[in-house]
Amino acid sequence: MIRKELIFLDENINSKNEAMEYISKKVRHLGIINNEKEYLSDLLKRDRLAPTSVGYNIAIPHCKSKSIKNSFVVYLRTKKSFIWDKRNNEQVNSIFFIGVPDDKDNIEHLKLLADLSKKLMHKEFRSSLYRAKDINSTYEILKK
Repeated sequence: MIRKELIFLDENINSKNEAMEYISKKVRHLGIINNEKEYLSDLLKRDRLAPTSVGYNIAIPHCKSKSIKNSFVVYLRTKKSFIWDKRNNEQVNSIFFIGVPDDKDNIEHLKLLADLSKKLMHKEFRSSLYRAKDINSTYEILKK
C-alpha cells in the first residue's frame, strides 16, 4: 500500500493542522484524491472523535472520504516533535495517514489500521523508521 512518493521525511511541520494540510495538498497533487477541502474536512471530522496519536511519537490520522479515489498510506516524519492533540498532550514526529474511498467497506480501512498497528508495536520497527536516512531505506522498512 505504501509507495515511495507517499513518504515525506524531515519536513518542517509543527502542528497537526499543518501536517494535515500539507498531506492533503500532496495527495491531491498526486491525483489520489479529487477534492482537497473535502478530504481535509473528513480527516478533521474523524480526528475530532478521538485522538489519533498512539504513543511512541506516532499518530495515525485516518478517514474514509468520497474525495479519495484509491486507498493509500502516507508516512510523514517531521524534523521536530510537536503536540499532536491537546486532549492527551502526546508528542509526535512520525505520522501515518490512511485514506480509504467512502464506497469501500470498513474491512479495508480496519485492515490497514490493524496491519500498521501490529508493525508499530515492535520497538525495532519503530527504531528503524526513526534511523532511516532517506526515502529508499524508509520504503524498504515500510513495505515489509
